[in-house]
Amino acid sequence: MLRISKKAIASTAAAVTLTVTGILASATPATADIMSDYCPYGRACITFAQGVYANKVWVFEGCGYHPVNDKFKFAQAHGNPFTIFYGSPDKWDHVEARQGRRLDGLSIATYVEIYC
Repeated sequence: MLRISKKAIASTAAAVTLTVTGILASATPATADIMSDYCPYGRACITFAQGVYANKVWVFEGCGYHPVNDKFKFAQAHGNPFTIFYGSPDKWDHVEARQGRRLDGLSIATYVEIYC
């Protein structure tokens, strides 16, 4: 009968945990590429409504899901269209390509979905 020590089992479990953690960490959602004073051509951007970053612009890099969790007052799509989603499932703002629009600066936006 094969005997496996507790130490071997513990080290194997630790290696598996580190591997799984590394895989999950690399699968995190996209985040803002830069914080700016303006929205550069070809990008999707939202402007903070208040707080430390009031009037700063969150410039997104890439398509898909971007968590935001803050209040924003303006959105601009120099390239692809996108939607800002708020806490409730039926509350959102859509921005068409090459358009800008005012946002509800009182509600917390939870994420942005950029369509490519």
